[in-house]
Amino acid sequence: MNLEQALHQRWSNDAALNSLLPADRVTTGRSSLGSLPRATLARQSRRTVCRTNSGETLEEVTVEMRLRHDSFDSAVAVVQQFLTAFDRSQFSLADGAEVQSLRRIQDDCRQDSDGTWQFRVEMLARVRLPAPTPPPEP
Repeated sequence: MNLEQALHQRWSNDAALNSLLPADRVTTGRSSLGSLPRATLARQSRRTVCRTNSGETLEEVTVEMRLRHDSFDSAVAVVQQFLTAFDRSQFSLADGAEVQSLRRIQDDCRQDSDGTWQFRVEMLARVRLPAPTPPPEP
């Protein structure tokens, strides 16, 4: 399970967040959902911070949550609950990897010419990747 999938699953498991915007209205990557509201979770960048002698790697990954909604107040509620659920969190990923820290680094909102509100929350994840498993001996 990659980071975006883990975030989507955590969204689905958060009853308060899921009641404000059901997880089936949240996509990872491009959205094929035409109607509002909808949100997208997408990786923006990734950089290696360090590699240890044991083979572990520490990466910083920037992930963006973009929310489009026709109601400002409802969108604010989604963003607030998103931050409550995700900001300053840590959790496990697949194959022994873990998010040691996920924190908000910036956010903004704007209203499009059609009246739609677009909120963006940028998060920085510090991800520890375990050393690769060596191939089995022949």
